[in-house]
Amino acid sequence: MNYSLRFRLCAWITAAVLLAAALAGFASFESARTEANELQDAQLTQIGTLLDARDLSVPPPQNLASTTTDPDLYIEVQILGRPDVGDKAVFPSNLLDGLHTLSINHEEWRLYVISLDNGDRIAVGQRTAERDEIANIGAMSTIVPLLVLIPILLTMIIGVITLALRPVARLSQQIDHDPNRCLQSPLSVAQLPDEVAPLVRSINRLLARQSRQLEQQKRFISDAAHELRSPMTALMLQAENLSAADMSETARERLQRLQAGLGRSAALIEQLLSLSRAQAQTAAATQSVRLVDVLHKVLEDLVPQAQARDIDIGVVAHDDVGVAAYELDVATLMRNLLDNAIKYTPPGGTIDIGIHHVGDEATFEVRDSGTGVPDNLIDQLWRPFFRVPGTTAPGAGLGLSIVSNIVDKLSGRVSVRNVAPDEGSGLIIAVHLPAQP
Repeated sequence: MNYSLRFRLCAWITAAVLLAAALAGFASFESARTEANELQDAQLTQIGTLLDARDLSVPPPQNLASTTTDPDLYIEVQILGRPDVGDKAVFPSNLLDGLHTLSINHEEWRLYVISLDNGDRIAVGQRTAERDEIANIGAMSTIVPLLVLIPILLTMIIGVITLALRPVARLSQQIDHDPNRCLQSPLSVAQLPDEVAPLVRSINRLLARQSRQLEQQKRFISDAAHELRSPMTALMLQAENLSAADMSETARERLQRLQAGLGRSAALIEQLLSLSRAQAQTAAATQSVRLVDVLHKVLEDLVPQAQARDIDIGVVAHDDVGVAAYELDVATLMRNLLDNAIKYTPPGGTIDIGIHHVGDEATFEVRDSGTGVPDNLIDQLWRPFFRVPGTTAPGAGLGLSIVSNIVDKLSGRVSVRNVAPDEGSGLIIAVHLPAQP
């Protein structure tokens, strides 16, 4: 499980403050208790010494509850061994002179015992609850400010971390908004925290290596497609010329298989060229292309394929939406999506095409009635040459990769999902592009 930096810092600082508060509270409690003990002992000793020096008589116990609100403040003076103490606590008579701490009637007392010149032995005592309360007050006076400090510290920490990581958040938004640009120019480390800057520099080096590898791959695909195009055209022409010659049925069947193979190879080369064009970085288009107009041109070429498989194509265009793009890119995008839908829709199936304008986006959607794609493989559809296992339809697995590159170049996005089970079967691919009025 991953935790945020804010959470970790707040958790550790809270734990540290709580530990400090506990230690400070314990130290304050012990210090206050020691001082209270010393004060109580000094007070009891002073009273005992005063009684001895003045030779004062000790009156019989009186009920002071009516005049004293806090019994813990009582200072009890008794002549040890005297029976007339009423309902007061009876101090043991066998105590030695000096200070003692005793538990009498489930209450703790602090006593000072002294022997007078007349032979009497007196005990001056007070409950220890008062000194404990003083110690508790001292501890709380230390703990409470620290506890109050916790939310203040957490608020300050969250604010400081948010400000410190704001450049990182901007960098993340920059990468998400235009990932292709990160492959062309390094990420800026300006205003980044010193702890984060080395990571961004490492990412820049990684992106630079990735960019070089992608460029080499693009160059290879482009060069290979161009080098193969002319020989493939020549082979197809020779095969076409050969088909006019007299030959046996066996030879003609083999020639037809050869022509079919050459056709598939030629189609693959054309797709490689389309992928190369889609990956090429071109200047941004300034003209507005109407999606409906481009769709009509693409359907003129693809409707015969759909009719051959008895596939019904429906178009719903609520708005005549325009996008800033080259018409060739939009046509290639539509052609590949519709060509895929025709291939993977069973004979007698349906393909629904939608063009919508929602907010500032133009949406081109294709829905087929095929078998769909397993959910765990949807993210891999954009990889070049990827084909769903078990697929028997012809193709090289480049169509959706071409679509993905064109969508990225047009600063759009694409979504794929299977048709809901209660609505049938099939795949829905929606391309969202920035709309132009």
